[in-house]
Amino acid sequence: MLSPYMSPIERVWFYSLRMLCGLILLFLILPVLVIIPLSFNSGSFLVYPLQGFSLHWYQDFFASAEWMRSLKNSIIVAPAATVLAMVFGTLAAIGLTRGDFRARRW
Repeated sequence: MLSPYMSPIERVWFYSLRMLCGLILLFLILPVLVIIPLSFNSGSFLVYPLQGFSLHWYQDFFASAEWMRSLKNSIIVAPAATVLAMVFGTLAAIGLTRGDFRARRW
């Protein structure tokens, strides 16, 4: 919520920051939004325009032993990486905020 006491510069910064964050989010999400319709393409290649609707690519994925092994590895590695990142990030944040060292202000 905007404060009624904000200066014009602060208002410009407020809206600029939100616009930049929205553009970054769009940049990160757009490739996923482009690929999702392609996954239902009935053609033998993933091309636009779509040639029809099919679950062919999903059938190939779930029927392949190699893809299932990769999926299993991802399901094991992703939570472990998330927990490790959370623990190390929390420890780093605590160390930076409570530590007493020369470069702390940076």
